[in-house]
Amino acid sequence: MNTQPGVEYVGDEACRTCHPDQYESFKKTGMGRSMSVPKPGGDGKEFAGPSAVRAERLSRVFESFARDGKVFHTGSQVDATGKKIFSETHELAYAVGSGDHGRSYLIVQGDSLFLSPLSFYTATGRWDLSPGVGTGVYRDFTRPATEVCVTCHSGLPQPVAGFANRYRQPAFRFLAIGCERCHGPGQLHVERPLEGRREADGFNPSIVNPAKLPPRQRDDVCIQCHLLGDARVLRPGKQNLDFRPGKMLDDVVSVFSVPPGQKGESFLTLGHVAQLQLSRCRTSGGERLACITCHDPHSQPRGDESVRFHRNRCLQCHTKKGCTLPLPGRQATSPADNCLSCHMPARSLAHIAHTALTDHRIPRRPSEGRALSSLPEPPTGLIWET
Repeated sequence: MNTQPGVEYVGDEACRTCHPDQYESFKKTGMGRSMSVPKPGGDGKEFAGPSAVRAERLSRVFESFARDGKVFHTGSQVDATGKKIFSETHELAYAVGSGDHGRSYLIVQGDSLFLSPLSFYTATGRWDLSPGVGTGVYRDFTRPATEVCVTCHSGLPQPVAGFANRYRQPAFRFLAIGCERCHGPGQLHVERPLEGRREADGFNPSIVNPAKLPPRQRDDVCIQCHLLGDARVLRPGKQNLDFRPGKMLDDVVSVFSVPPGQKGESFLTLGHVAQLQLSRCRTSGGERLACITCHDPHSQPRGDESVRFHRNRCLQCHTKKGCTLPLPGRQATSPADNCLSCHMPARSLAHIAHTALTDHRIPRRPSEGRALSSLPEPPTGLIWET
């Protein structure tokens, strides 16, 4: 099977030959655009306008600019009058993020990657400090881009074992997240696409179909990146890239979280996975509800199409008892008749500027959010998530 360690990754172009429609659709999704080489033209419109951001706590001013087809970030220390004392400038090597919500940027020093202190936020159309920079924990261009960070935002990084942010060259075999992140390495499937395939259920040992996996392994495909946690502990001798779809994530890494009630009342302390575990849709339906019940990994509907798509996903389960809100009330949402506006409202993130997160607890009413402190607490100080 392709879950074995020796099976090689082949890249999305190898998939395109037989699956052109899925390939083209996926490349338009956020995951399919998760990393790129930044350029001043085209999609890099953030480099066209003003960019100066003052970090008062750090006594710094950060700026973005383009020159000769390349893009740069500059960090300058300033005195009380605003006069520059010194500055450093770095070329931006990689853009992290699809641009749907924003982008952060990586710089290269030798064989090491670091995060720029400046990020672009799509909602406001302006630059601001990257998450975590304003606290003063990381100064200037010193924040290491670690393996666990870039693994979940890129196709296939090549980290050097035993180092936080050193990478073999090139640092990434594939830039954006690709087919093999969810389906596993494709070497066997490319060489023997139908070998061992069972006609009865379509199971094919040469490639993983997450929808046909047992619930735990199915969920682990998404959880590998979408379970935030407060601490990730690798198993001895393991790296994050040792996980392969179809296997158990816990064989590679354990994820621990502070119990929800000990984090305070804020919904914002929980990620999508932890929120979904609190949803009645999940708890009453057992393991039937999965990320892919509502999300199509191969496409990303937008606007009115997104409203129709997700409403139809809701109606897959809510056929006998639909929305109790009168039709005029449902039409009053924007867009109209939008299930998500009431049951999965977007809430601002206090710890990430200009960003909102969809409430995956799926409350019956927007104001109902279940108080986290009312949840039963485990006897130990941390919850073992995986």
